[in-house]
Amino acid sequence: MRHSASTSPHLALLRALLMALWASWGAGAALAAAPDGLYTARIPVATGGDEERKAAFRKALEQVLVKLTGRREAAGDPRARSLLDHAERWVTEYRYLAPTEADSGYLLEVRFQPQGLRTALRKAGLPLWPSPRPTVLAWVAVDDGGERRFLEAGEPAAEVLTRTAENRGLEVMLPLLDLEDRSRVQPADLLGGFDEGVRKASGRYAPDAVLAAAAKRRGDAGWRLAWRLYLDDARLDWKTSGTRLDQALAAGIHTLADRLAQRLTPASGRAVASDTLLISVEGIDSMAAFTQLRAYLENASALQGVQPWRVLPGRAVFRATVTGDPEAAGRALAGHGGPLEALPPTNEVESAGGRLLPVQYYRWVQPATVEPTP
Repeated sequence: MRHSASTSPHLALLRALLMALWASWGAGAALAAAPDGLYTARIPVATGGDEERKAAFRKALEQVLVKLTGRREAAGDPRARSLLDHAERWVTEYRYLAPTEADSGYLLEVRFQPQGLRTALRKAGLPLWPSPRPTVLAWVAVDDGGERRFLEAGEPAAEVLTRTAENRGLEVMLPLLDLEDRSRVQPADLLGGFDEGVRKASGRYAPDAVLAAAAKRRGDAGWRLAWRLYLDDARLDWKTSGTRLDQALAAGIHTLADRLAQRLTPASGRAVASDTLLISVEGIDSMAAFTQLRAYLENASALQGVQPWRVLPGRAVFRATVTGDPEAAGRALAGHGGPLEALPPTNEVESAGGRLLPVQYYRWVQPATVEPTP
């Protein structure tokens, strides 16, 4: 275990604050919510009645199960029946939302308990798509028969694309399409199947995966889209079609989520918790950073029973049980543009609770942001 021999008044104060925070752990102190929308859903409602709300809880959980498992048919799986029949058991909070321009009716926003729901899914034998998920940068070139252009954020079809991705538990972003982007890639490149420029232009966004789509209108036959996903060293291809562009885009994003879930979800839903380890993170020099780190680890699907273990100057250590392969869990924690950067592995162990536990080392970093080019 790595230790620091010196302390400063600032870090001593931080240590005291964190120790006080840890003391409140057993009392159920909740300092942060899940950092993403995997456990939240919005359901249209007409009234605020108890029966309607109970039915909405079930529908909301159906949506969340699709996000968590990566399977569109998750709600129809017999193993999910007990969870859905008692959906209210997993609700942590809900609220009613007034109509907006985007949603003409009232909505019930429901949030479910992350750790308890993940545990219930594992016990039921349902697959659990690990988080954090890959961030995907989507370039969509459109040929409507008269004009060739890029799909831009703010267009109705683009909103369908991003909303479909959100409903599947994915973060899909569109490029800025500023001068820098347009100097590197043109719609004709994607429409012709030439993606080298797209992949180079994507570097400034640092995505985990690059998605290239060529959308072509074929008269009365509607739209046909050819999709190409670049993930690590792999390339995945598929096609979709629809009478409207937004339909074909939504179908393509559903296929994207299906493919990613198939590649990244363990084959068996019964991930056995068999390894306990310590997670040591440097760069934790404020209460805000500690709170964010704890929330991030608690909501990592590869971990269970996350508990603060030790605080050192500029460093926080957590104890957790790993579901599945510890190395795969480590890659998931440090990948996909998250706030952790993996440090070189060591063979060090530490005695904790009468056991010698391995230690994984990370550095706390903030995700980079992309500034538009004037």
